[in-house]
Amino acid sequence: PLSDADLVRLVSDGQIVPTMESAAPVWFRHLASQCMHHDPEKRPSAAALSFAIRQQTTTPSLQSSNGKVTVHVVVRMARRLVDTQAFVTQDPYCVLMLGGSKASTKVDMDGDRAPVWNEEFVFDDVDVMNDQLELTIRHKGYLVVGAIGTSRIEMYDALEKVAEATAAGGGISTDAASFWFPVWNSHDSSGEIHVEFKFMGDVEALKKRFEVFNAPTTGQVGRISRLDELQRVWRRLEPQLTTVLQVKKVLGTVAAASMMGNPAGIAIAVAGVATVVLS
Repeated sequence: PLSDADLVRLVSDGQIVPTMESAAPVWFRHLASQCMHHDPEKRPSAAALSFAIRQQTTTPSLQSSNGKVTVHVVVRMARRLVDTQAFVTQDPYCVLMLGGSKASTKVDMDGDRAPVWNEEFVFDDVDVMNDQLELTIRHKGYLVVGAIGTSRIEMYDALEKVAEATAAGGGISTDAASFWFPVWNSHDSSGEIHVEFKFMGDVEALKKRFEVFNAPTTGQVGRISRLDELQRVWRRLEPQLTTVLQVKKVLGTVAAASMMGNPAGIAIAVAGVATVVLS
């Protein structure tokens, strides 16, 4: 049988060509072939895949148009990154993917676990309702380029954080706001990255759209109201129900003592009933 190394070599040499069913759309076959590329660096990221599929499967009339703005993203720094190099110091850089556009910071030589970049990138026509910013931190080595971790940030979450920062400042626009976001490698924590966001365009109209989008429906309000009423009824009935159950338990003890002809047991049980009722 072929080893993994032999398979990679044969694919890279063109001796083996992955094929798909001809019934699959051309764009899908092209995307799938990219995902199977023998070079991991040339495989599309999760954000790139999401964007490509959405572009092909969403009806143009349903695609968000008035929700698009320009976003300035400043990649400040990272901290507590996992150390992926056993014998050398890490040289980290960050690859950004947003709305089909890709960019990269410079390599912070010897940045190791706490690299600093302070680089700004501008992304136009960002669909805040659907787009996701993907930040992948990598080590740039002479022989091997390795992934340290990835952070994914929904644009509507970023806009909401900026709005909250503005509200915390007394309604005075912060112009830009920065936050720490977790970095993950599979399911393991790989550190944090500090990113600053600035939204340009008709942001106020976009915020109002979010308020309407996030507002509870009439049905939800009704369900919440009914739940509150049930909780109030339960708070009134719970002590009474508890008392009834305790009395029932004690009466069972009285019946058992009577059947056994145990006067002392009957007296103790009756005293228990009186205690429960009086409490």
